[in-house]
Formats: sequence, structure tokens, C-alpha cells
Amino acid sequence: YGKSLVPHVAIDLMGIPLVKSLREKPLALFVRDPQLLGLRTTVDLPVVHLRRQGESFELSSEDKPQGAENSFVIESLSGQFQPVIATTHWKYESELDPLRAELSSFFAEADLLEPFERLANALKEIAHQKQLEA
Repeated sequence: YGKSLVPHVAIDLMGIPLVKSLREKPLALFVRDPQLLGLRTTVDLPVVHLRRQGESFELSSEDKPQGAENSFVIESLSGQFQPVIATTHWKYESELDPLRAELSSFFAEADLLEPFERLANALKEIAHQKQLEA
């Protein structure tokens, strides 16, 4: 399977069924793994990869052709949070502008990446508890 296994599992086996199960359509889907940007080609929702400014980020050449500008920096208007970079799938870069104002407004009050960090911490705690039980 090579490089295709993780995107297949993440997009086809997990992402698409999760999106189909949504009762209410969100403004966009926010992801931490850039490989999940490929989900956008199969769902009718903007998919936005979020990362803190300064975090490394790499897409394969097939995921982002040369010269494609599909990212923008979101500054916290309150200054409480480190800037975040939002990236869309290169074929859907036109979806960035409508999201820019919404994300900026929300980011003034809440850290866009905090839910991801909370989930990561919860998973670590569950793994730790499982180790203690073993």
C-alpha cells in the first residue's frame, strides 16, 4: 500500500463515514493532519488544515502543485493565542476568503487548536490508563 494506506484509512474508511453521519452541516471541517485535505475532493464541505505558525508542514507535489497559494495566517485579535495557519486543498483555494472572517472572529475569543490538543491529551490519558490495567 505504501503512501496510499494512511489516506485511504483516514479518508475512505473514517472521514467519509463521519461526514455522512453529521446531522447538521458545519461551516467547515477542521483537521490537524494535512493528508486529510484530500477529504475535500469527496465531501461537499470546505476542509481546512490548521497548524500553529512555525510548525513544520509538508505536502507532496501531487497534493499541492507549484505556485498554488492556498494558505493564510490568522492572527488572534485579542493577542491571547499564537498565530495559526489555515490551509485548504489546492483545488478549493477560493473557499479561503469566506472562511477568513469567520475564523478570525472566532480566534479572537478561543484558540482554534485547543480542541485538537484536548483530544490528544484525552487519548494519551486513555492509553496510560490501559497500561495501568494491563
